[in-house]
Amino acid sequence: MRDQQSRELLNWYDRNARSMPWRVSPQDRARGVLPDPYRVWLSEVMLQQTTVAAVRAYFQRFTARWPTVSALAAAPDAEVMAEWAGLGYYARARNLLACARVVDANHGGVFPNTLAELRALPGDSGLGVAPHSLRAVSRASLVGVSGLVPGGPVHMHLAEQVAEVEEVQAAYGARPVEWALANLGLDPRWCLVHATQMQPDEVAGLARSGAVAGLCPITEANLGDGIFDGPGWQAAGGRFGVGTDSNVHVSLSGELRMLEYSQRLGSRSRAVIAGPERSTGRLLLEAVCAGGAQAAGRQGGAIAVGQWADLLALDTGSIALDGLAGDTLLDAWIFASGDGLVRDVWSAGRHIVQGGRHIARAPVEARYRRVMAGLRGRL
Repeated sequence: MRDQQSRELLNWYDRNARSMPWRVSPQDRARGVLPDPYRVWLSEVMLQQTTVAAVRAYFQRFTARWPTVSALAAAPDAEVMAEWAGLGYYARARNLLACARVVDANHGGVFPNTLAELRALPGDSGLGVAPHSLRAVSRASLVGVSGLVPGGPVHMHLAEQVAEVEEVQAAYGARPVEWALANLGLDPRWCLVHATQMQPDEVAGLARSGAVAGLCPITEANLGDGIFDGPGWQAAGGRFGVGTDSNVHVSLSGELRMLEYSQRLGSRSRAVIAGPERSTGRLLLEAVCAGGAQAAGRQGGAIAVGQWADLLALDTGSIALDGLAGDTLLDAWIFASGDGLVRDVWSAGRHIVQGGRHIARAPVEARYRRVMAGLRGRL
């Protein structure tokens, strides 16, 4: 039965496949034309959290300017970042370039075709899988998804909105978290994004699984999705990280501040995510560093021997931090200041923010201004 369904689905795709610049058409595939790994990889990176309509022109410009992975590897960093400007999530562009250089230098410009070799591209990147959500991927596919990359991280949106909970319950006969716990073998490899719509038993069960809750407090507030059960999650020993699910406002300190303030509003109390020996700011920062590293499958999250040098330096000369140290300094940065106090950032030892400015800020900003001017001109 499953083989027949697969054939029917593939036949449907052959009849209805959209034409994409990175895709080999069913007709060409029937003639023996194979996909170009470079173009497939480039499209996959560009399409993360981005629409096909937005990516198409970028992809065509990139492949016209750098038609092979070796050509991309030889490109200056600033030029690649300038071409990327407007797509957002700029770590993708930095990792894209780092990976291209490893493929060119270590594999002669030919993409490796084994899982072991792919895991080595490059040293501080990892390989994972990210089915979007229960509504976007079939149950049969979800059950086997964690086996696609053995040992790698798995990210998925879960229980984000009330409507989602109702739709999944109607289709599957169970709430999203309830169904995931019973069917997906959730473990510490998993990162469940949002998880704002959970009942107390689901909070406890998900925390026991060892999975990370991937929270996007600014996005969740902006969209009115709901408030994550921080007290219940903390009491159950759950791990969490933060990120952003939109570009409405990208701010590490802002995400942490919104997370704590939403907990205070929801529970009508103060200093919700705190402990007897650590301030709220320190507990939040240390928790998201550990949870984020786990969610990424990355050797990081702390300053320690054997960990990647993922570091952040604050401007301690700022009047906002004058005379402060330790937990008080962290609290002042998160709750009374902002990301303007971030002076330097290192990712795996790469010094990418220097003196408060990203190393590719000038070309990215110029390109962004041109793109925004063009968009406003069409309104």
